[in-house]
Amino acid sequence: MVDSCPFCAASLDGIAFFEAYGCLAIVNLAPIVLGHSLVVPKRHVSRLADLSEGECRDLFAATQRTALLLMTIYKADGIDISLQDGASAGQTVGHLHVHAIPRRPRDLERPGAWYDRLIDSHRRRRRTGAEMLAEAAMLRARRTELGL
Repeated sequence: MVDSCPFCAASLDGIAFFEAYGCLAIVNLAPIVLGHSLVVPKRHVSRLADLSEGECRDLFAATQRTALLLMTIYKADGIDISLQDGASAGQTVGHLHVHAIPRRPRDLERPGAWYDRLIDSHRRRRRTGAEMLAEAAMLRARRTELGL
């Protein structure tokens, strides 16, 4: 755990909606579309290469389960999965994380528009803590209701 890391903070508990395989799925502070979430390893690692082979499998198993959950709840027919590994790739937080972005027809001006918005994260609207807590609570309740 790194004290200054936003993904190592104890406050993630309220915004987490899924936990498995040593990972958490959390709601995003600045989502691109409704349901845009993050999957983060609970162990602090900065880069994909810092994971063991087993942890890498676990991260993608957690991402797969999160994707299914988000697509079901948000009635999406597609999902964008993205991992920026290193500053040159656009990583802005020093804790490895995977973006899971549920997609619906015509939710953006074109299918690939999510990437420009992802890279331009500082321009996206930041949600309040209350908004994030409410979405996470809804996702936890729906996950339980759906048996996912």
